[in-house]
Amino acid sequence: MNVYILDSNKTAANYPEHLVANVNSTFGVYVTVENHLGYTLANAQVQVKVTSNSNPLFPVNVNATQTFIGTIKDGASLENLATVSLNTPGDYLVVFELWTPNQSGDGVQFSGDYASLSVQVSGA
Repeated sequence: MNVYILDSNKTAANYPEHLVANVNSTFGVYVTVENHLGYTLANAQVQVKVTSNSNPLFPVNVNATQTFIGTIKDGASLENLATVSLNTPGDYLVVFELWTPNQSGDGVQFSGDYASLSVQVSGA
């Protein structure tokens, strides 16, 4: 499995790294999960989390601000537009964690795959 993010133009070039609170503090990035497992993965979840910890342990121990759920066929990908708002000045890490069904099928577990984006928000 691969997890990666692209900017709003679907390129890996113009990530929103510096924002101004309540001016341009909402942004969108595309988060994509590619399946190379050799089988279809049902009920895959991407959990979007925001933390002020620049070096967190994974999975990040905060509530997800968004969750995307989908089925990904082998060799295919699942893409979602994640919209994030950061209105308080500070340094943040926006994390996109992949969670997959656990062995018993009654829940999900962190796959160990994630992508992240460091964002600095300054005051207006």
